[in-house]
Amino acid sequence: MGHMLNQTQMDIVARWHRMRGFVSLWLPGTDHAGIATQMMVERQLLKEGKKRREMGREKFIERVWEWRREYGGAILDQMKRLGASVDWGREYFTMDDNLSHAVKEVFVRLYEDGLIYRGKYIVNWCSDCGTAISDLEVKHEDVAGKLYEIRYPVVGGLLGRRIYHRGDDASGDDAGRYGGCGESEGRALSASAWEECDAAADEAGDPDYCG
Repeated sequence: MGHMLNQTQMDIVARWHRMRGFVSLWLPGTDHAGIATQMMVERQLLKEGKKRREMGREKFIERVWEWRREYGGAILDQMKRLGASVDWGREYFTMDDNLSHAVKEVFVRLYEDGLIYRGKYIVNWCSDCGTAISDLEVKHEDVAGKLYEIRYPVVGGLLGRRIYHRGDDASGDDAGRYGGCGESEGRALSASAWEECDAAADEAGDPDYCG
């Protein structure tokens, strides 16, 4: 469905410009050398009891080419069935030598000109493949987790893990020291106040006594 959608859109643009008198070339280029292909090839290797790192780079690339020869024509066949108005005499593939050289050249130039950069960002990392994988290959699962409370030091004392809830029941020194729930929430407590708050909650035996 995705191929049908984007190929149709590109075909519309190409034909529309030709109808306006522009000389328009649509090159049929495919990219079967990315993360998704790597994952498919590694699945094949796994069934054979082999691993990419054990094979080495050259042998693995040979397997990618084998996969491409066997399955890479599927997208082109879809384009033909859709009637895409491309120049079939000028088909290109990402791993063609001339294109690989051009891609490296362009990326290096863009990097040297400061137009692109390498940065850290969140990816879908596959621990088995040892690389990032496509969002399409990520299987989401709801797993019951745990919520941990952490006590950590802050300037001026310790930040209360529990918030005192005595509120209206507090009187005298307690009222001034702790206040109500809303007043004390997020306030840094001294070490002694921390211990008193914890002890009060434990003595009450009520997890809601102190938040």
